[in-house]
Amino acid sequence: MLEVKNVSKRFGKFQALKDVSFTVPNNGRALLLGPNGAGKSTMIKAVMGVHRFAGEIIVDGINVSRKGVQARERIGYVPQYSAFYETLTVDQESKFIAKIKGASKDAIQEKLAIVGLTDATKKTMKALSGGMRQRFALAMALLTNPPMLIFDEPLANIDLKGQLDFMGLARNLARGGHTLLIATHLTGMSEFADQVIVLNRGRKIAEGTPDVLLAQLDPDQTIYLRPKAGHEKEVSEILARYNAKIINDQSLTMVVSIPNSRKFTLLNSLFSNGGVLDDIAIEPSKIEAAYTKFLEEKAPA
Repeated sequence: MLEVKNVSKRFGKFQALKDVSFTVPNNGRALLLGPNGAGKSTMIKAVMGVHRFAGEIIVDGINVSRKGVQARERIGYVPQYSAFYETLTVDQESKFIAKIKGASKDAIQEKLAIVGLTDATKKTMKALSGGMRQRFALAMALLTNPPMLIFDEPLANIDLKGQLDFMGLARNLARGGHTLLIATHLTGMSEFADQVIVLNRGRKIAEGTPDVLLAQLDPDQTIYLRPKAGHEKEVSEILARYNAKIINDQSLTMVVSIPNSRKFTLLNSLFSNGGVLDDIAIEPSKIEAAYTKFLEEKAPA
């Protein structure tokens, strides 16, 4: 579905990408991973044909440099920040976007239903939460049923509930036969990926399966849980199921440590068990420190 061959990109004297190559097969699910500033967004824009570049990119058999419009028709794109007309309702904005894309009204209703926004059509865009806006952007990316979906930092700037909702949608899309390319600096999206490409300073420094690479780049997260009265045993059983380490359970709040790659599956299980928590807080990830160690290990001798 996607072939990237020796792609380089300069902005003046700054080398944003340098001889990057990788492929994503049909129905593949790839993470484009790396710390902030690694070149992930530049690579995404090159794949989309927004940036000129040296090298070659083929999307579903179409050369991006030669036939950019046709290549983009094969891609559904969900950016980190989506710009919409804030005073329009969801219904009005979706009809406007559908008209531009040549999609039908039936497609609008179908895609809004997929992302759970059927009941939000009368809300204005500015009234949507960050998670709802991200789901709306995904619905619009799906309007023309593109075979490939590209996400640029999809979990940025949305709250925990929005992240969990989006993870569920992405999981369903992966099972439904879409080819996925997800650019992110986080490791917690590995559960539905079968390929990881790691960038740093515009260069590909590693590529492989999630279980191999993310074992080296998977910092523990500290989660603070307050079980509802009478549900302490149930919460402990869920934690044990995901091999979460209980650091402290001697007070009303349990302190738990779990690798970032298993965080979302644990939280989904806790939230799907009918309200077993009174409160939850997550300590900010130490992912940048983990990248530093990982990149030092991958540096040439």
